[in-house]
Amino acid sequence: MAAVSTDMFEKVVELKSNHGKKGNRMKLRFTGATRLLMNEFLIQNITYPVDILHDYESDEYKQARSTLDRSYPWGRNEAPKPIASINATIGADLLVEFDSIEVLPDGQQVV
Repeated sequence: MAAVSTDMFEKVVELKSNHGKKGNRMKLRFTGATRLLMNEFLIQNITYPVDILHDYESDEYKQARSTLDRSYPWGRNEAPKPIASINATIGADLLVEFDSIEVLPDGQQVV
């Protein structure tokens, strides 16, 4: 993961990442983002695949929702939304609660 940007007024979270051997960059844009929790962002992160948790009865979803509820108690009583769970080999564990997601090319090559 190379960068994280947020706009709380527009409810948008964007994550920029390198992917593939050619250094292509991509961007994940979460719209309708109401809660974001990021732990231990380090300058170099190798992330595992993004898990979209949308089975609201699964243990993984309940655990992610509980973690967000502890950090953001004001969202506790809201209707459930999908949560993106991103884990890394070192640092940068993220949870993003959102309405929709787009995967976009970032248009940059990393040399």
